[in-house]
Amino acid sequence: MKKSFFLSFIMSFLVVLAQAQDVQRLTFTDTGDALINPKMGWTMHFYSNHPENYGSQLEPSDSLDWFEGCSTVYLRIPWAYLEPEEGQFNWALLDTPAQRWIAAGKKVALRLTASESWLEYATPKWVFDAGAKYTRFSWRTHGPDEDGELVDPVFDDPVFLEKLENFLMAAGKRYAGNPNVAFIDVGSFGLWGEGHTGASSHLSQEETVRITKIHIDLHVKAFPGTLLCISDDVDGAENQTGKYPATDYARSKGVSLRDDSIMVQNPPRSWFHADMADRFWRELPVIVEHEHYGSSKARGAWDSDLLEKSVEDYHASFMSIHWRPQQEWDECKDAIHRINLRLGYRIRGCYPCCPAETEIQN
Repeated sequence: MKKSFFLSFIMSFLVVLAQAQDVQRLTFTDTGDALINPKMGWTMHFYSNHPENYGSQLEPSDSLDWFEGCSTVYLRIPWAYLEPEEGQFNWALLDTPAQRWIAAGKKVALRLTASESWLEYATPKWVFDAGAKYTRFSWRTHGPDEDGELVDPVFDDPVFLEKLENFLMAAGKRYAGNPNVAFIDVGSFGLWGEGHTGASSHLSQEETVRITKIHIDLHVKAFPGTLLCISDDVDGAENQTGKYPATDYARSKGVSLRDDSIMVQNPPRSWFHADMADRFWRELPVIVEHEHYGSSKARGAWDSDLLEKSVEDYHASFMSIHWRPQQEWDECKDAIHRINLRLGYRIRGCYPCCPAETEIQN
């Protein structure tokens, strides 16, 4: 299904080869175990925009070793929490939970957002006090509203971009090229960092593509040597025309794709951009995120078989744990086991070049 590299098989192969004198006959068997290999696995939403979701509900030492295939902790948090005053950074908000996962041999992923549906100033207020333009919007009416309770930055405003670049460069000094970082989202544009403004400032698709390119370039500059990814929604949440200029630009810059919308809507509208993922997965790991599990169930959109199918359709390397992990594990365990056989990469034998039973001669 994907490029293959099964680490445990290779290690066994090398040990036997080193011990071989004349001829060794090797039989490779897939154990069916979940794999914790680079650039793949389940990602636990420790912060899902709101800092109380969902890591705060774990025991202080819990790094989800019991959730088979969980490789990464995902920290998605507004910029305002990390730079409450200009030049004063609260990196402990990221580093403290990250350390226990790193100590368990796992990785960290980040998204740093600038617009939220629950927080007035996801971009720090001091940015606007410095002169950055903004649009007020209302979550009640989903759109611009002079009396709205929420604030969208004007995402290409020069003051906003200057302050954002300073913040991203500071984050880059800390996290760029760090071997413990699995990936970082281009998350500074659009509501929740997903690259859409349909429920906030209502930018046109032409404006969205132009501004997306600016934010991609800022992240590429700030985080060299780090896998970056961007939401499929920058090309329109339900766009299925095959014309995807924003994500094509991302691909040209070595930025991978993520889709945060798996099973937000009911079937047959469970996802829209498997064809977009086809432009990425052969060279770059694709990340998929299902809707908050409880919310998806409540609206009748959840189907564990469809979750497995989304992994197949997207050729996904990462899948989310987007809820309280114990509940998701208890209620979806069979599907999780099946997904672990398809997520990322593994060798099952590739006869005739690498048959399951092979002779090695010195």
